[in-house]
Amino acid sequence: MRQEIEVKAKVNDLEILKQKLVALGCVLSEPLIQNDITFVNHDESYDKLLPGENILRIRKSNDKILFTVKQSLSNELACFEREVEINSAEEMKEAILLMGYHEVVRINKQRIRTDYNGYEICLDEVENLGSFIEIEKLTEGEDESLVQAELNKLLLVWGVNESDFVTHGYDTLIYLAQNSNN
Repeated sequence: MRQEIEVKAKVNDLEILKQKLVALGCVLSEPLIQNDITFVNHDESYDKLLPGENILRIRKSNDKILFTVKQSLSNELACFEREVEINSAEEMKEAILLMGYHEVVRINKQRIRTDYNGYEICLDEVENLGSFIEIEKLTEGEDESLVQAELNKLLLVWGVNESDFVTHGYDTLIYLAQNSNN
């Protein structure tokens, strides 16, 4: 089954990474504005999700509305993911709530994307979190830890410090930031 495996890192200067990617022949997209709402179906702490649990997302991205189901594998950044375009975020939200899920966090970001050697690369400015680079690879059953090691090597080659690597998705990072004082 198709898997989405990614790595991400916090960065201080997206412009430097843009220049490196353009020098490699990458064509950068126009910025996309993405507004996400994520949902889970339990009352446990959001940062304690177990492999196999589903996270649902509604994403408004420029002129599209997408519904996504993510099911984590061995870690948050490796998952089965299915996505479909929908017509109404409000109707989908009502359906999700009827299924017993509840809203956990909202994520607002600006994303620039490109492709490089079979990888999707995203340069993100995430509201209340800062700047990030994300590298994603779609696989069919490859070992996620090996793929993540391969992707992490690219980050290192492009000058990203290993201490800036992030092991959580934006949803968890926002959840942790919002709940750090509780």
